[in-house]
Amino acid sequence: MNNKKKSKHYDIFISWSGNRSKAEAKALQWLLEEIFPGHNAFMSENDMRTGDYWDSIITSNIKKAKFILAILTPENIIKPWINFESGMACAISRSKPKLGTILAGSFIRNSSYLSIDKSPFQKLQHADLSKQIDINNLIKTIAERIDGNLLEIVEITDDQWTKYNKMRQQELKLASKDLMHDELPPLLKSLYEFSLGKGMEENGSEAVLSKILRRNRDVFLKEINELNEDGRWYALPIIYEQFSQSLELAGVYRCALEVAKICKTAAERADDNRIYKIMIRDMAWLYICLLKYDKADAILKDLETQFDKLDAEQRFFWFRYKGIINMYHNHDFKKAEKCFLNAEKMLEQISDENNRSDLSARIKQNFGKLALLNNQNTTAVDLFNCALSEFTKLNKFQYIAIASDKLAEALIEQYPENKDIYSLKEAQKLLDSALINSELSGWEEGIPRIYSTLGKLRKVLQDDEGAYNAFVESARLYTNLELEQKSSEANKYAMELKRNQKA
Repeated sequence: MNNKKKSKHYDIFISWSGNRSKAEAKALQWLLEEIFPGHNAFMSENDMRTGDYWDSIITSNIKKAKFILAILTPENIIKPWINFESGMACAISRSKPKLGTILAGSFIRNSSYLSIDKSPFQKLQHADLSKQIDINNLIKTIAERIDGNLLEIVEITDDQWTKYNKMRQQELKLASKDLMHDELPPLLKSLYEFSLGKGMEENGSEAVLSKILRRNRDVFLKEINELNEDGRWYALPIIYEQFSQSLELAGVYRCALEVAKICKTAAERADDNRIYKIMIRDMAWLYICLLKYDKADAILKDLETQFDKLDAEQRFFWFRYKGIINMYHNHDFKKAEKCFLNAEKMLEQISDENNRSDLSARIKQNFGKLALLNNQNTTAVDLFNCALSEFTKLNKFQYIAIASDKLAEALIEQYPENKDIYSLKEAQKLLDSALINSELSGWEEGIPRIYSTLGKLRKVLQDDEGAYNAFVESARLYTNLELEQKSSEANKYAMELKRNQKA
């Protein structure tokens, strides 16, 4: 008796190259075998084993297959292997073509990648993976090649199409981290590799990234749009998570907001609810940074509809941002205090000690700012001191800079009450420290903020010229960051000093 296992026969051969093409091929293999039961589709990732002579197996299956599908992406149309497999398919079936090409993603003009019009595939009729009508027509062509009798019975059902698209999203999501290595445009690829190599926890790496992003924000946004438009949107949630903090540090809030909007849509398509909620939260914060409080409040109201699904940290930020809006926009200090107290309660449910300490220090700063607005200067000094101590332990350069600046401001505000000249000397030291920590963290908005506080210090010290120069520099730096409202406020202080000098 012959116990030799019969080798599997494949009627369809799926050619792919690159991580995106591979993810699409896996989903397509499932669809084809679902529609054509008993007719196998060869996909090398799933149908080859360790020790197989891959070149001979691939060549053999191309020759035996009744139809070959090449899954083309903007990244792989110049890759040698997919061109070799497609070329072989054309060479062995001149009389009755058996090569079909499928586009995964849009081949947009002015892309960083080679246009389909300049590739060897330009003369072929292509199917689009995202269009059910294209895939249905392709299925009919395959049915004709496999067995003409199938033509009358094959068509994708709505249920199969839904399952197929769900599988596509899952495969692309699983592959997304690998995709980052070989399918990103030049700037994004360089930044991503830098961030992986350095590790974002490494001191100074955020500062370097923020400076690069500030100088190249237009290119960064262009490449984000390119990924979204040509079908590589599945990589965007990971990119956002990697670079959102650096964009904020760079002070390019409008750019960061545009990136967040694009990536939010991608997170919805990828069904990545965790990243989606982070982006919604970050969009609210970016609107706050741009002083667009109404838009921030509208986002928080939308997020409130999912409040029961938010975890403790997400609820913390929701209450905190609501408190900031009530404090600065609505000038309702009682509501602001209630929001900050609710945010503080959320800390009890956060298990990570470092994260809890970080968020606790942030809410202390908010209570300190509220105390300043209520002219409770001694309370504000105590709260900012506590926050500064926590941030110093955590080695958080940006927040050390923020706390140092706000503590200096509280000491300046306290001076008319206590007339303690040493508190003003301490304020100067704190502002020097704040400038250093802003530079270390790459926090661009910190420097004009600190110059503004320095202007207040010089004014109290009756150095009107020094105060004027500090406010003018603050206004100039805010203008460079396209923060016109904050620039106008600093200019207003400078002009008041100028008028007083003339008087």
